[in-house]
Amino acid sequence: TGRYGKFLACPGFPECTNTKRLVKDTGGKCPKCGGRMLLRKSAKGRVYYGCENYPNCDFMTWDEPTAEQCEKCGGTLFKKLGKGARSCVAHAFLSGSEEKELLILRFLRLGYRVGPGVMFMAGHKDVAPVLALEKAVCGEAHLLTGFVRFQDYGDFLGSTITPKHYVLPLLRLHFCQRLPSEDFILYDATHGAALLWQKGRASYAQLDEAPPFPEISREEAAYQELWKRFYKTIAIAARENPALRRSLCPKRYWVNMTELKEEL
Repeated sequence: TGRYGKFLACPGFPECTNTKRLVKDTGGKCPKCGGRMLLRKSAKGRVYYGCENYPNCDFMTWDEPTAEQCEKCGGTLFKKLGKGARSCVAHAFLSGSEEKELLILRFLRLGYRVGPGVMFMAGHKDVAPVLALEKAVCGEAHLLTGFVRFQDYGDFLGSTITPKHYVLPLLRLHFCQRLPSEDFILYDATHGAALLWQKGRASYAQLDEAPPFPEISREEAAYQELWKRFYKTIAIAARENPALRRSLCPKRYWVNMTELKEEL
């Protein structure tokens, strides 16, 4: 293996230094000269696709060529965007930003021109805003996996969240795997939506108002008091750092957290 990937070398090395690069044929044809499209790697290890007739033909692309041909013109079909870009757009679309549609449109226009390589253009004016949206959405979903507080209502568990972004689809896998044998409702008060997990099946519901959760039992109230007492007991007064706590656990989440909502 060399700087640009695997290669064949003469067994007579070092007397003979002849080498031949190992290449992977994608099955596609170069749109400029008709040569084979080969998978290559740059000096930084990034995968790209180039014509076998280089340097006589300088065609290259970040899009993965396929062996399929266009039914209309007979040209090679290329895979556009790539999984990373598609995932980025899907996450960004969950953002609560009012400008997300325009930002995603600009990202997609660039992405369809340059292909999967768009994810390596983090400093580009049309890429950076969408990456920021994705980071904000995924970051909030990650925080809520630790901040959600379910209450036991007897036949089911229930919880309310007030996120900036529509993160229920990102929380679904975490809580359905964490509570597989429990029926629960996770209500998003910001977006008027709920994630329902019942008898091993997940679904979403759009609600005009908050679900009428019943009063909690005395046993549940006692457990909540125990949890709050535990939270206060383990704190070390000499090491309290309110600013750091607000940084790691923003106050906008406290309203739905058993141990912190009384401090608002």
